[in-house]
Amino acid sequence: MRIFAAFIALILVILGYFFVNQVVLGQRWQFNQTAVEENYTEPDLNAKAALLINLEDPSHPLMAKGGDTKLPPASLAKLFVTQYAMTILEPLDSVAVGDELALVPEHTSRAQLIKGRYSARQLARAALIPSGSDAAYALAAGAARKMGQQGSPQAQIDFFLEKMHEHLAQQGFKHTYIHEPCGFEPGSYTTANEAAKIAMLTLENPLLAQIVSTSEQVLLQPDGKELTMKTTNLFLKPKSPFYDPNFVGVKTGSLEDLTNLVGLYQHHNRKYLTVILSSDTDENRYRDTNALLRAAHLK
Repeated sequence: MRIFAAFIALILVILGYFFVNQVVLGQRWQFNQTAVEENYTEPDLNAKAALLINLEDPSHPLMAKGGDTKLPPASLAKLFVTQYAMTILEPLDSVAVGDELALVPEHTSRAQLIKGRYSARQLARAALIPSGSDAAYALAAGAARKMGQQGSPQAQIDFFLEKMHEHLAQQGFKHTYIHEPCGFEPGSYTTANEAAKIAMLTLENPLLAQIVSTSEQVLLQPDGKELTMKTTNLFLKPKSPFYDPNFVGVKTGSLEDLTNLVGLYQHHNRKYLTVILSSDTDENRYRDTNALLRAAHLK
């Protein structure tokens, strides 16, 4: 009887391990036919979800883990906000930045905007290069006003997010919710599959594609002063130990206990999209991305 009980206990432990590792932590790796034929290996990652896509065939990821697992987007939320805002605003539209700056959460990254007028193009750069939460709020409020919402700054932000979610639903997004424009506060979620999808929509816009490939940009402030904005993506920084000239975008996202990274990678005249969600440190999101590429024989 004791042997039988011990056997049952062992089975329960094995099943529990399987559940935690395969379901809670993002399920097992999936490979498409190309990956199988080319003998891709399973990378050992810190991230809870990961994705590798050949952009010549984006509907069939080469490899994926936890592609539909809902996880915090952190500053990847700014891709959703900027992509939609720039369908409303023209690049040279003059946008008044004002009291919405008071709504930006404390302790989040900022582009150091001041009150005054910026072009929508400047705000897009400020949201995506240094990951400026203030710029994300300014874009949301400015787009809301252009759509006719003239209420309080909070009413403008709420209106913009409502319209943005309608836009996302029309684009086929089913597993993304952005609680506020910068992704800092709890409540937002997305998936690796939908992070890849918003990155691809972003890259379809020539202006945004150029912005997310930029390592450094000067911002002319309304008071005439110049501010140098630097990318948060270490793959794009020439002096970074992770610098890789084959990376040409896209964006990072960070919270205190997790880091995300969507990357655009060039190899032999082909472009690949990498997605890392919920890695554990800043450095490990880059290591995870490189491990993903090595598993696919791309590094």
